[in-house]
Amino acid sequence: MSFSQLPIILLLVSKNNPIASLTGITYQKLNYLHRASSRVCLLTSWGHALLWTPDVWEIGDTRPYLLWGIAALTGFTMLWLTSFRFIRRMAWEFFIVSHILFSLLYLIGAYFHWSRLSYWVWPAMLIWAFDRCLRFIKVAYINKISPFIQSRLDAKKGKRSNRGPKRGVKVELLEHDVMRVTIEREGWSWKAGQHAFISAPSLTSSPHESHPFSIANIPTSTSNAASFLIRVHSGFTKRLLQALHSDVEEGLPLLIEGPYGYPHSLDSYSTVVLLAGGTGVTFTSSHFLQILQNAASGRSAIKHLHLVWHIRHVSHIQWIAPLLNLAAEYATKAEQTGAGVDWLVDIYVTKSPSANEPWPPNAISEPERGGGGLESGLGLADTLLERIVPDPASRSSTPLSFISHSRSHSISHSRSQSRSHSRSHSPAPSYRPDELLTPKAQQVRIPLLGDEQDGYEGAQNGEEEEDAGWGLTMKAWSYVRWNKGRADLREIVEEDAREAEGAMNVSVCGPVQLLQASKKAVREVSTMQSTREGLMTIDFFEETLGA
Repeated sequence: MSFSQLPIILLLVSKNNPIASLTGITYQKLNYLHRASSRVCLLTSWGHALLWTPDVWEIGDTRPYLLWGIAALTGFTMLWLTSFRFIRRMAWEFFIVSHILFSLLYLIGAYFHWSRLSYWVWPAMLIWAFDRCLRFIKVAYINKISPFIQSRLDAKKGKRSNRGPKRGVKVELLEHDVMRVTIEREGWSWKAGQHAFISAPSLTSSPHESHPFSIANIPTSTSNAASFLIRVHSGFTKRLLQALHSDVEEGLPLLIEGPYGYPHSLDSYSTVVLLAGGTGVTFTSSHFLQILQNAASGRSAIKHLHLVWHIRHVSHIQWIAPLLNLAAEYATKAEQTGAGVDWLVDIYVTKSPSANEPWPPNAISEPERGGGGLESGLGLADTLLERIVPDPASRSSTPLSFISHSRSHSISHSRSQSRSHSRSHSPAPSYRPDELLTPKAQQVRIPLLGDEQDGYEGAQNGEEEEDAGWGLTMKAWSYVRWNKGRADLREIVEEDAREAEGAMNVSVCGPVQLLQASKKAVREVSTMQSTREGLMTIDFFEETLGA
């Protein structure tokens, strides 16, 4: 029975397996079955060993086939012990290397232990080898690194070809522990919600080492540059950071493989709520852009789109500033075609003290949301400005006028009023936030690194829009609402659900705590009682990668 499990175990873990192609179930989801079948195989192997070992030791039998059996069982046991979740999270590279080595030890040991059942071992090895070869071919084709694949047509015409691992690669250091990696490959495409594997053979100990990252954007009419937000940990990401010689580095030899994951379209829903935390915004931002892009071309039924993103500091908005600018352009095109989408971006800043960095002028506070009223909102802005610019003589009263003229939902007395105002959204007046702050406050603004925004569509009519701060255009800024603390997910989901005119979807990607809180919020809102009261049912999607 243990032998018979081997082919299915290797098939379920393959990145390119027919089960995923036939069913549409991604290899990440099939990984649960891979782990389950592996545990069954381990249990039956130990059961076999424990039943036979007493008799073998009693007669002192040390024939080679028994020693190979001990080697196989030892390898499988070590494979299991090094596969726990905390090991995968803390030492991913160690997990991968040990997984491969102990798997080979088990397969070789099993083959020589009982060769009469080798017809189960050979298919397992062939499945593994086929998957590795197919992945290698994909990497070679996408990155144009094989001499048999590279075309000489461009060279004959005197054109510069985008070929090789160093071409079309840019790495930007956004924070001390966050990088934005942009990779452009000729003839390569993907869809929202998919991910790709990135490898750098010159930076890793193994040429086969690669790591999965969600793609934060979607292909546009002018570029197919894939953008990744990567948080620096130990191992590969740390070595990539150490390879940078400046905040913006081009020409690093990075290889890309993919895309993987079967994208699910959200365009059939009436209301979509996207929840994200930290770099988990990469999954939601691609869907966010895809929805607005389809709306601009009349291919989306969505009426309300709500992105909720938790970040630690205000300046983190620059991570996706180019994407929000592009979203604003798509939204404008959608309005011009009569297929406008009511969209809103709620930013929740969880850890940034207002005394340490500037707070956006149209921010709302927790007390205000609870009913503090307009006065408390203006008082908050005045207090925050005092903390940014302590000298009263250098302060200006203009920030108060900015708040009083800003979007009505930014200073509403409650969240319900805020939501109703956002439904009939109109862009904010043409104020530059930097112009409304004093020179001292302007000095602590954090600029966008690499603000040339390669790979993204430009402003309409070929004119570059004014920068409202942190790389956002004025148009994109007008759709962003700032909040302090953590979001009340139940309240957000419930209010969007009560105003939904049709089917609703909630998608989430981020830390485990956010995933659990999102599930709980949807579970509490979407009940039998609420359905009887006329509330639309809610479909829930979550994205977890590498867990």
